[in-house]
Amino acid sequence: MFFMNLLFTLLLFESVSGGELILVLLAVFLLFGPNKIPEIVKGLAKGINDIKKATGDIQEEVNKTMEPIRRELQDSVDKVNEENKTAKPVETSIDKASSDNAEEKKNELAG
Repeated sequence: MFFMNLLFTLLLFESVSGGELILVLLAVFLLFGPNKIPEIVKGLAKGINDIKKATGDIQEEVNKTMEPIRRELQDSVDKVNEENKTAKPVETSIDKASSDNAEEKKNELAG
């Protein structure tokens, strides 16, 4: 377990300070030389752009797949809202009728 935690810490760079970053850059400079570094940076930039493009494509595909589901849910919500609008006057008239009946019974008992 300790080994796995150490490996994740090393691979994910949880706490890289400025000094450690300078040390890594110096090691890269010494290993590859000044002529090779621009090519490495260009390759890294291309890789990052490819990842961004793939992420955008995946997000677009998910949105395209979710759109019919989203529309169906919205239609269901609209239908329920319409049913609630038509049901409210019925509920109000039922409440009014029951309160009228209660008043009549109250008057009968009092009278």
